[in-house]
Amino acid sequence: MKVSVITVVYNDALGIIKTVESVLSQDGLDVQYIVMDGGSTDGTANLLKDFVDKGIELEVRQDKGMYDALNYALKKCSGDYIAILNSGDTYVSNDSLVKAVEVLESQKATFLYSDVFFGEEINSAKRVFSDLRKNLMLGLGYYHTSIVCSRLLYEQVGKFSMRYKIASDVDWLLRAYNAPCFKVAKSEPVVFMDDAGVSSTLKWSSIGEYCQVLRSAGFSKFYVLITLFLQLLAARRAL
Repeated sequence: MKVSVITVVYNDALGIIKTVESVLSQDGLDVQYIVMDGGSTDGTANLLKDFVDKGIELEVRQDKGMYDALNYALKKCSGDYIAILNSGDTYVSNDSLVKAVEVLESQKATFLYSDVFFGEEINSAKRVFSDLRKNLMLGLGYYHTSIVCSRLLYEQVGKFSMRYKIASDVDWLLRAYNAPCFKVAKSEPVVFMDDAGVSSTLKWSSIGEYCQVLRSAGFSKFYVLITLFLQLLAARRAL
């Protein structure tokens, strides 16, 4: 069984190394690792070049943002399953991916998600619980770095929309719900997430984009207003 993992990075010399090492340490399956560097100026690309002979496929190219880079990488994926791991994030253990695939295979699912840990060690990290359908319906989104999907699902849903800078993953998921092969499974936490790179400005901007995604998906104005209220409330509590 083969899994393709994609990491998109730009100017994250401090965080990218632990992410790369985490992916390369995955045991029990064949891993294709594609790292997309958007033209970093802080030495990130030079650091990554040291890992090329260890198995990563490095692409250094100017892009139009994260989703443009993901779309480019998706065309290069050859795995049966595809995962996206953000720069600065790491897998919980060396068998995180193989366990995720075992759940997908045993449940004949094409989309796997999980709770996530914020931090770097289980004993000290904060576990954020996630109910995919509930979160989407309440306008709380989901953590795309926690998902593992079949390549068939990506082929049926298509690429990420370039219309959105932040919420294109939610747009993709709403389209995935209508894919013929879409079937959800949930596993134990797969990822340690690093929240340091998500600025408060981006968090507030994502609220507006999320509402645009819902309207484009056909949700009513009333529903979107309720969603907006819930998101603003959640953002305020996080301050």
